[in-house]
Amino acid sequence: ENTLRYYTYILESLEKFCLSKYDSSLENIIEELSIVENPQEQVENMFQAYIDELEAEGKPRSTVSGYSCISKSYLKYRRVKFDKDELDDSLDLKKEVKAEKYAVTKDEIKTLLDHASFHFRAIILLQTGSGFRISECLTLEKRDINRDLERYTATVRAECAKNGIERTTIISSEAMP
Repeated sequence: ENTLRYYTYILESLEKFCLSKYDSSLENIIEELSIVENPQEQVENMFQAYIDELEAEGKPRSTVSGYSCISKSYLKYRRVKFDKDELDDSLDLKKEVKAEKYAVTKDEIKTLLDHASFHFRAIILLQTGSGFRISECLTLEKRDINRDLERYTATVRAECAKNGIERTTIISSEAMP
């Protein structure tokens, strides 16, 4: 049901684009493309313009890629003749710019700890000293903590781990009671 809603949303987006850019419905454009003997260039131009508009709206690269992939599949389904591989090679998606990540400094951690409640201090210490993601930290249960060793360990269950792979990590001495 969600997939159908997502596909419908994407095709409505393509429809709006066609109406604004070409003053014609998607249905009319498909009909025109299906009577052209080799519509490759027209399809390439239409998709590049669609991608440019999505990027101008500030959509992330993954969203733009997903929208164009579903839209291309829809045109193929509607029997518009074009070479999908050639189209993929010709389209220009903007490179995603990512800011450099940096580790939190000791002073920043100290400031956070100074202003945090007991509950949040525990979370901060677990994250900074053991490398837990916030979702992993919040889903820890008593049974996940092993206190039988000199240093406590915690097991991040597969269903809570980012990649679905269970792992065990040492809890830093700062986070231990």
